Amino acid sequence: MKKLSLAILFAALVWAATAGAGQSGTWALRPFMNFTAPPAAPSKDPAPVVGDSRTFWVWDLSVMPPQDKQITATCRGVSDHGYVFVEDAQWNATMDQTDVDAVLAAWDEATPAGSIDPDEGIYDIETTVYGDPPDVDGWPGIVLLYYEIGCFMGSCFDGFYRYDDQLSGTHSNQMDMLHLEATLNDPGAAYMLGVTAHEFNHMLQMVHDLNEDLWLSEALAEAAMIVTGYDTDLDWLADFVADPTASFYGDSESVNYGAALLLGTYLYEYGGTPLLQAINADDQTGTVSVEDQLITLGLTTSFASFFGDMATAIAADYFVETWNPTVTPEHFSYNLLSVGELNWNQEITAGDSPATWTVTLPAGSLSGLLVNIPGEYSSGELDLTVAGDSIDALEFGVVQAGPSANKVIVGRFNNGTAGWPWVPLGLQVGDGDDFQAVVVAANPTNSVITCSVDVTAVPGEGPIDDDTADDDSGGDDDAAGDDDAAGDDDAASDDDDDDDSGCGC
Repeated sequence: MKKLSLAILFAALVWAATAGAGQSGTWALRPFMNFTAPPAAPSKDPAPVVGDSRTFWVWDLSVMPPQDKQITATCRGVSDHGYVFVEDAQWNATMDQTDVDAVLAAWDEATPAGSIDPDEGIYDIETTVYGDPPDVDGWPGIVLLYYEIGCFMGSCFDGFYRYDDQLSGTHSNQMDMLHLEATLNDPGAAYMLGVTAHEFNHMLQMVHDLNEDLWLSEALAEAAMIVTGYDTDLDWLADFVADPTASFYGDSESVNYGAALLLGTYLYEYGGTPLLQAINADDQTGTVSVEDQLITLGLTTSFASFFGDMATAIAADYFVETWNPTVTPEHFSYNLLSVGELNWNQEITAGDSPATWTVTLPAGSLSGLLVNIPGEYSSGELDLTVAGDSIDALEFGVVQAGPSANKVIVGRFNNGTAGWPWVPLGLQVGDGDDFQAVVVAANPTNSVITCSVDVTAVPGEGPIDDDTADDDSGGDDDAAGDDDAAGDDDAASDDDDDDDSGCGC
């Protein structure tokens, strides 16, 4: 079951979820939150203990705009960094002590094997990666309040972080807390624990980066699910794989969660904890924030370069996993995700006569051309000629996959590549058998760009530079001067010593 966009009364289009499906209500409910008032002074109330009964202000989401109401809940479990409160009406009805124990174990003790540290809980992993949480209540932990959140017109929220709970208003709880659904899914199972990780990340973002762009905010929150080992949004990844032309930027009211998952995971794989922490702490937003921190950390020279690398990794990952467990450099594939075989929008068979690929790229999107290459060209060239307005702003990648040779060669090119907009790619993986290449175009700008690429196969010896024999420390020398450790330096200021004349892909 999938999230769906829901036009609700008195609000813009928001992202909600069919019952029991999607995890995030934080961004959907932002129009109803107060971001102008300063946080309240820290409370001097004693921290909760098991058995404490409290009245909480919550939102009734069965109506729009949401209405404030009160519920009574009791503390059913305490850990080093968590206090689980369960609405009294749900206790031993939809949630019991087994659920509470499972939630607190995941929160403070251990996460699944796929997390970056299975011996740590959600709280410690996320605060290490993203920074400290708020502390408006003066307690060492976060309140996890489980209740029946409610549905509107058949769509439901699984959880959200409400910034108003940091304030001193009449309907504020003045607590560091998450609102979590108790009735639709097992609270102690992987799906809802992933929701908890996602919503906790929104709390951490709003402490350090309150006004982040929607697409980047959700990418960071999706990455939080991956680093804590809850890969429960893979249905959204499958949606993106089926239609990989969706914009990574979305719009001001909605975002593609498959794209957000890929972007957030790639940010972590590209720059690790330092990059995510720096983006979260940066006062800038969107592409400016990401670019500033990429440059500050010495990872690459621009957001455009990073975006092209990510697009190439998305295209390459399926081939890398299928035929070759490693690729140079490592950031040209994913480690924490299996992307799958993308449904590219066009497929051709290369030959002596040019075949033209025409593609329109929305802002922040990518698209790819699958090229079938007969074995007779396996030691030749694939000549590409790019045309169109604003093509210098685009980033390109190429993936060659030769199953018979068990080889995957990945390269990058752009307007800094020698000979641009003509790019000859040395073909290296066929070994006389038929093989494939994917040419991926990425648009990191905020505008729509249309381009055409003429593709011609040329038999014979091409400018071959085999990456499998690469002896450099981290980069590859197969694409317009890529020889750095984390990013590519193939923009116009290419000053490395490799032979750019053929792109060497």
